[in-house]
Formats: sequence, C-alpha cells, structure tokens
Amino acid sequence: MNVNMCNPAAKPVMIYLAGPYRPYIIGSGCTVPTTVNILKAEETAVSVVDQLYVHKMFPVTPHLNTANFEHKTEGEIPDEYWLECTMELMRRCDAVLLIGEDAMRSSGTRAEIEEAKRLNIPVFNNLDHLVSSLRYHQTIEGERTVVITHPTI
Repeated sequence: MNVNMCNPAAKPVMIYLAGPYRPYIIGSGCTVPTTVNILKAEETAVSVVDQLYVHKMFPVTPHLNTANFEHKTEGEIPDEYWLECTMELMRRCDAVLLIGEDAMRSSGTRAEIEEAKRLNIPVFNNLDHLVSSLRYHQTIEGERTVVITHPTI
C-alpha cells in the first residue's frame, strides 16, 4: 500500500492502534489491568505523534476514545457493541499498529488483524516496524513524498 504523506495537499494518514483493553493474565499469574492497557495505548499514540507527525500520520486510539466508559455508562453495554464499533473505526484507517508485545492476547485485536489483512490494510508489529517501512521518493515536481510499503506480518 502506497500512501503519500508529505504532500501538503495529501490527507493525513490514520494509524489505528490495536491492543488489549480489558484485563488479562500474564505467565506469572499477574493480572494486567485495564488502566495499564490504556496507558500503553497512550504511550504508543504519543510516540506515533513524536516520530511521525512530519509525515502527517495520526494515531487513532480507541482505548482513549472510550477510556473507562465501562464504569461511566448507564447500565451494562455488551462487548459486541464495543468490538463492532472499534472494528469499523479500524476499517476506516490506513494502517494498523499493534500496541506492545501482548497485543495478540486480545481476541478483539486478533479479529482486527484478520479483518485488516482481508482488506489489505498494512499491519505493523511495532513502531520501529512501521518506521522502517517508510520509503522516501522525489516527485517530478521536486516534492519529497513518503509511502508506506506493505509489511510482511
């Protein structure tokens, strides 16, 4: 997938951040709580902005869009609602970036990766993987453009 990111007229590139939201248990038996997952998502989003804003890349971070809503909404909202809506959000993005080494622990993230692959949306294991996929090109008009090359995940 080639996405022009340096042309001032080009639209920003939306990078969907995918990873666990709900708590999960790691090998030592410890539970990683939702608050830690939200923090990891926020740290990843900030890193995307720090490293890639010059290429008009923007993090779409569902963890931050709905942080702690499970404690704030009236009544219990079914998981299907959150999963369906965040899946649609991912479909509207240009690439997917996994949040941390534990991203695959989430069934929702695994489903997002499967859907992204079906739609030919590039999926990146980490930010370094995304950065290393960028290729710089000089246009005939002398503009410098950047494209994302499709990863091999």
